[in-house]
Amino acid sequence: YPFILAGIFFISRLAGINELDLIIVFNIVLTALASCFLFLIAKEIFNKRIALIAVFLWMSYPFNLWFVKNPHTEVPFIFLFFLGIYLYILTLKRRNLKLAFWGGFFLGLASFVRLIGLFLPFILALLIPFFLGEKAAGKRKILLAAVLLAGSFLVILPWSAYLISQVGIFAFSPATGPGGILYGYTVLIAPMEDESDRAVFPDDIRALIEKMKVK
Repeated sequence: YPFILAGIFFISRLAGINELDLIIVFNIVLTALASCFLFLIAKEIFNKRIALIAVFLWMSYPFNLWFVKNPHTEVPFIFLFFLGIYLYILTLKRRNLKLAFWGGFFLGLASFVRLIGLFLPFILALLIPFFLGEKAAGKRKILLAAVLLAGSFLVILPWSAYLISQVGIFAFSPATGPGGILYGYTVLIAPMEDESDRAVFPDDIRALIEKMKVK
């Protein structure tokens, strides 16, 4: 996601557009594209009517709309996730190796945006024999699963190997430890421009946070 933001900030400086305004435009475009892929996913599994209903519900979902106005990782993740799932469904229907590779590739990119998608390619690869059943030969099922994982590994492994060589930890290993937890608590009492936006919590909890902040 920092790479995505870096690209947006570069365009922002080049075009003289406010950074947050450009992020909102970027989010709107990706949300629209994600809705298109959601339609295609539902259409492939069900029919056009259900696909239209699914897209309408998704586009009117309050949390989804809330993400659009903020620089959150959810927007690019959802786009890449829907794209990867769509290609995965086409892979199951057509048993095409190219589709399997690109499905794994985009799911790998999604896992780089948000950690929640890290093991999704592995799970989907294991499900290929189950979904295909007797529609494909055993070798074809294994080959499709292997190519799906290869597409994902192409994204994940080089960057992870580089990070391990530089810092000695796996790319997604948390390294902040207690400091990160402490920050997560103390930020609740940090100064704010508009105090009316501050979350309300009991006095004893506030006192505990103040004590942690001193330490």
